[in-house]
Amino acid sequence: MCRLGCAPVKPFLALLLLLSGCVGKFKHELGFNPGEPIRVAVLPAAQVDEKGQVMEPDNDYLIDNVALISARLKETPAAFVRNLVQNELTKSGLDLVSPAVVDANLSHSGYDDLKANPPYNLEKILNSDPKEICSRVLSCDAVVYTKITDWDRNYYGIQTVNSVGVEITIVSASDGRVLFRTTASDSESRGLTKGPTGISDVVLEPIRGLDNEIITDLARRTVSKMLAPLKVENRPEFLQSSPPAIYASAHDARGGTLSTSEPLIVVASATPKQDMFFSIGNIIENIPMVERDSGHYIGKYLPLSTDSFNDQPVYVAVTDQFGRVTKQKIGTGAISLIRN
Repeated sequence: MCRLGCAPVKPFLALLLLLSGCVGKFKHELGFNPGEPIRVAVLPAAQVDEKGQVMEPDNDYLIDNVALISARLKETPAAFVRNLVQNELTKSGLDLVSPAVVDANLSHSGYDDLKANPPYNLEKILNSDPKEICSRVLSCDAVVYTKITDWDRNYYGIQTVNSVGVEITIVSASDGRVLFRTTASDSESRGLTKGPTGISDVVLEPIRGLDNEIITDLARRTVSKMLAPLKVENRPEFLQSSPPAIYASAHDARGGTLSTSEPLIVVASATPKQDMFFSIGNIIENIPMVERDSGHYIGKYLPLSTDSFNDQPVYVAVTDQFGRVTKQKIGTGAISLIRN
C-alpha cells in the first residue's frame, strides 16, 4: 500500500493506463429472504491487511495537513464504514440492535481493549462465534461482520486515486450459516484522466483529490451498492425503532442458594416503559418486574412450599409493544432452593 506522496516513478504511458483502468467490482451472495425481520447486531468493523489480519489505521488518512483542501476525519475508516453499514441496513427488513447496546454489551463481556482505537479487541470480535455473541452477549439471530480491505489514496502528481475495499458478512447464530456476503472494491480518480482540462486544473485537481470528502463519499456509494440486495420497499412500522434492550441485570442470591424463608430480588436496567419479567430456568417462569424509575426494574420471588429447583440460571426478559422480546442470562450464576 503506497502512502501519500510516495508513489514510485512510472513511465507516463503505463501510469496513464493504470489510472484509467479503475473499475468498481461488486459481488453478492444472498442465502435468505431479506424481507424476514430477523434481529441482527452490527459488530465493530476492522481494517485488515492483505492477509486478513487486523491492522492499525493509517493516521495519514485520519488527520490531514493539506491546508484548505481536507477537513479532519474524526473517526477511523473502520468506525466510519460501520456507521455506513448500520445506516444502510435501516432500509432493509432486518431488525437492528442499537449500536450503543452492541458496544456496551461487548465491553462488559470481555471484548474490550482500552489500549486500542476503537477500544475493542477486533481480532477476538472477528473470530467470535455468532452463537456465543447472540446467546451470551446480545439477544439476536445473526451478526454482521465488516472488514475494510482497502482504504488508500495515491498521489501521482498528475493524478490522485482514492480506493476503497469492503467485505460484509451476515452469519446466522443458530447454525453458523452465511446468510449474506458481499465484497466490493471501487476507486475515484482526480486529475489527468478525470476532471477539467485547463493547465491550472491539471495541477490543482490531483491535489483536490486528497480531500477526505472524496474517499468518504466513495465509501458511502460503495456500501450503498453492496447492501442494495437487502433493501425493501415497505419497511414495517415496528422496525422504525430498535428492539428493547437490557443493559444490566443481577439477583441477590448469595452463594447461589435461596432460602424458602426469604425472597429472591432481581433488578435490571433496560429500555424504559416496557413489560419486563424474570424466570428461574424453565421451572419458575415469567415473574413480573415493576419499573420503579425510568428504565430501572425490580422483581421479587418468594418460594412456595411446592417449589423445588437446583442449579437453575436466572433470566430476565423485556417485551415491547410490538411483541419483540430481548432476553439476558444473569451473570451472577445459577441458584438452588434450599429448604429450611
